[in-house]
Amino acid sequence: MPIRNSKDLPPIIVLVLLCLLTNGSHADEDLAYLDLSLEQLLHVPVTGSTLTEETLKTVPAAVSIFTREQIDRLGMDYLYELLNLVPGFQFNRNASNGLAYTYSARGRRTTQQSLEVMLLIDGKVVNDPRAGSPDITLPLYPLARIERLEVIRGPGSALYGSSAFTGVINVITRKQQKSLALAYGSQQRRQLEGFWSQSVGGWESDFFIHAYKDNGEQFTLRDSFSGQPITTSDPRQQLAVDLALKQGNTGISLSYNRAETEDFYQSENTANGFNANERELWHIAFDQSFKWLPDTQSQVVLSYQQFSYDFKLYVTAPGFLANYSNPPSAEPFRGDAGLAGESWRFTFSNDWAIDDQSSAQWGVQWAQHEEIRASARGNFDLIQLSHGQFPVAFYGDEGKVFPIGTEASQSNVGFFVQYLRDLRESTRLTLGGRYDDFTELAGRFSPRLGLVEQLNQTYSLKLLYGEAFRAPTLAEIGLINNPLLFGNPDLNHEIVKTWDMILMGNWKATNLSVGVFENRYEHPIETVFVGAARTYRNGPEEKSQGVEVEWAQELSTHWSLRSTYTYMDLPASAFREAARTGSFEINYAAEKWNWNLLGFYQDERQTPITPTSEQTLDDFWMLNTQWRYQFSAGYELKLQVKNITNEEAATPAQSLGKVDGIPNRGRELSAEVEWRF
Repeated sequence: MPIRNSKDLPPIIVLVLLCLLTNGSHADEDLAYLDLSLEQLLHVPVTGSTLTEETLKTVPAAVSIFTREQIDRLGMDYLYELLNLVPGFQFNRNASNGLAYTYSARGRRTTQQSLEVMLLIDGKVVNDPRAGSPDITLPLYPLARIERLEVIRGPGSALYGSSAFTGVINVITRKQQKSLALAYGSQQRRQLEGFWSQSVGGWESDFFIHAYKDNGEQFTLRDSFSGQPITTSDPRQQLAVDLALKQGNTGISLSYNRAETEDFYQSENTANGFNANERELWHIAFDQSFKWLPDTQSQVVLSYQQFSYDFKLYVTAPGFLANYSNPPSAEPFRGDAGLAGESWRFTFSNDWAIDDQSSAQWGVQWAQHEEIRASARGNFDLIQLSHGQFPVAFYGDEGKVFPIGTEASQSNVGFFVQYLRDLRESTRLTLGGRYDDFTELAGRFSPRLGLVEQLNQTYSLKLLYGEAFRAPTLAEIGLINNPLLFGNPDLNHEIVKTWDMILMGNWKATNLSVGVFENRYEHPIETVFVGAARTYRNGPEEKSQGVEVEWAQELSTHWSLRSTYTYMDLPASAFREAARTGSFEINYAAEKWNWNLLGFYQDERQTPITPTSEQTLDDFWMLNTQWRYQFSAGYELKLQVKNITNEEAATPAQSLGKVDGIPNRGRELSAEVEWRF
């Protein structure tokens, strides 16, 4: 296992004294950790599954919900961490770079990124325009920004089209907040988060900022080229700024995200002092609601997104090309690459209230994705190296620019329709589908069918069928001049056909959900080795099935428990995914303070050693805890410990030879003071 050298936590006494000594005129504010009972949670609105307000008992999907009150009490900071508490979801840290945390739904993830899950923020898609993944554009999405989180397991293409393949994450952001939070912790973590809301000229404005920096944790890794131990770190720096404006039925939102890291791995190779990457995301959206037909609420949304990714790495070790270059040089192959993409999306949607028992939703969506930059500067000839043409030309420090992508575009138009009807008081039917037409690929129709039966006051049963597809991304089709991974322009859609059966039981102090599912994948897009390099292809049909359990229990007035368990029978190609996962959360809430202990489990997984063999990585439990106390002046103190036992947890690599996997951070401690005003 990798060795880590944890740094001591700096003193937090100043933060504690600040809370104890601060006085103000704010009225007492009791914590709301248990304001929502389990029965009330069943009626929290779910909008991402049908584009209408449903509840956990009526929504035709496998859904997990987290409210702001639940998120507040958890010892977590980022979205990828929270997803470990969702049945069927698991996280993976990979060797792309120090910011690279991805996740999968129901054991399906074929690359370093989560291409199979769609991320919506206030209804707008934020997946990467060229690579298709949400965890590239927003690798560390802060939980502080979330008011309500809906995690939908299973196909979502009947509403959202491509990329809503095995799951949809729907984030509803916080509004009308005024607060400021400062945190300090391990690895000299420094963090600021703030909210501000204001009414100006009839417009309601909401502003959010998240600024973060740490010095990283030290790891001992095997050097990618020599195989010898090296010491490296994974420092992080992040800035996220959101601005939302709303007046009546008109809304405008603007988001900017920037993240940086260095050293550690970059594109699966080590190079201390040289590895570095930075990424920027701009997202702007305009939405307008109106009525133009009787009993119909309509909405138009226009959004633009631009994402750029710049990085430096070693392609080869020093001396590797000494005898294979012209003129001969023992320098390492150094690369300085830049990737960028943009997306335009237009959606026109309608919600028609037909009568008291039925409604229909329909609309059209147009999307245009373009790779606007894909090039790299190298001191050796990248094209010659990628194609094995020796000797390779050496260009010295000036280097030469090479294309690493075709800079192509991809567009599609999707038409969707959905019909919801109460067949009787206890039975609800969902019937719908969407057709997507692509410029360069075949069209695809994605149907869905759902039947929800309230068996009695305690039990309800959901029978669901849906199909989804994922179109190959610009990166999968057009990646060129890469000696480790190259694209395949002949790829076609991959398709999943899913059955779900979910039984829910709801008592006064207990909520229990047990679901079984089966996925059949047709033409699955997979990565395969061609020598030591990899490429993409449409593989043979695969099947998976599993069981998902979610249980919540109010033990007493102050104590509550929540736990999940997932077992999956996965195909051989999913060797990087855990077949069994689980989690638990124990919470104690009093009038002014809250204590929480949570843990999540991932079973053994495999990391590739050669094109035909894998190394087993140990299973692990990760434990976090958090203590919060609210003072009478509107101040709150939070003390948090992640990875309490300093577990040396490793997750699988995508490339060959990393027998220890990719190490995760060890124990992290932090203290935070928040002022709500």
